[in-house]
Amino acid sequence: MKKEEYLESLTEQIRFKPARYAVRDEVRSHIEDQQSAYEASGLGREEAEVLAVRQMGDPIEAGVELDRIHRPQMAWGMVGLAGVLCIVWMILPKLLSLGNAYEGVQELLPRGLFALFCMGVMMAVCQIDYSQIGRYAKWLALEFGGYYGTAFAVILVAVIAFLFLHLRRACARKTSLGG
Repeated sequence: MKKEEYLESLTEQIRFKPARYAVRDEVRSHIEDQQSAYEASGLGREEAEVLAVRQMGDPIEAGVELDRIHRPQMAWGMVGLAGVLCIVWMILPKLLSLGNAYEGVQELLPRGLFALFCMGVMMAVCQIDYSQIGRYAKWLALEFGGYYGTAFAVILVAVIAFLFLHLRRACARKTSLGG
């Protein structure tokens, strides 16, 4: 089997496409190093390539193992921790209040919706392929850096706080009306 055939067969097994190029370059480098060593020992170019590729093993098996290693995985422990912290954030004021800080379960609704929203945003961010952002790093730094970045962050926080407070007031109104 030729080097390019081997590399093609190997990288077809890797499902995370951005990792394919790095793996292809790394394995090609190993094959070429071994091929050079065989050529230095007196073998011809074609024979040295065939032996170097053969020494790499079965491309399907190697590709499956490389797929297992290079597959992006969700950090479920961190997601679980964030979920537990959200639940604690929702119920802790009720548990610590000496008076009637939260009247009933309806008061937990805005906090619960906000917590679900935050968990959804966190899960979406975890799924983003950050290597794609690298292409736009300079533009993002210029556009959102300095004063513009600070202003954007302040406005974003203000909008989220406004929506959260509006939802909380709406739930409080509904509760006071007996709904």
